[in-house]
Amino acid sequence: MIAYVPFSFARSALFTPQIRRGEMIANEVVPSARYAAWTVDLNYSGPELTPAHAYIWQVVVAYGMKARFADINIKLTDLLKDIGRTSLDTKSKRWALELLNELSDAVVDVKTPNVSFHGPLLAAISDSNRGEVTISFDSQLSEFLDNEVVKIEVSTKPPH
Repeated sequence: MIAYVPFSFARSALFTPQIRRGEMIANEVVPSARYAAWTVDLNYSGPELTPAHAYIWQVVVAYGMKARFADINIKLTDLLKDIGRTSLDTKSKRWALELLNELSDAVVDVKTPNVSFHGPLLAAISDSNRGEVTISFDSQLSEFLDNEVVKIEVSTKPPH
């Protein structure tokens, strides 16, 4: 599976290690790496995001890309497997669903030399009580990802 990560996210502190878990953030400027020819202006509102949010978002966006950003249905167990989790119990499924819901509350405003995007990381999540979720995407997300994205093979294992 290929993960699609915008350079603006890869060069920013959007998905940082957990610091103030549970806090809502309102229109905070996200620090970004600055290069002479490439700058990122990134503002964020929503729950604090962590690397776990990044992994789930990347997998969901990879499925979205395959579906051309039409709504997708995905089993939480498949999502957990795709991010490398071995525990597929109810607690793990609730954890994944919580991260997805937080991603739907996450709104970014990104400006780079190549792209401008304002919207949620995931537009909507609906839970079906059968361990499956339906995920909707913002209509502008595909244009955002088409302009500046690094493709990462998710299933590649690092050398030992």
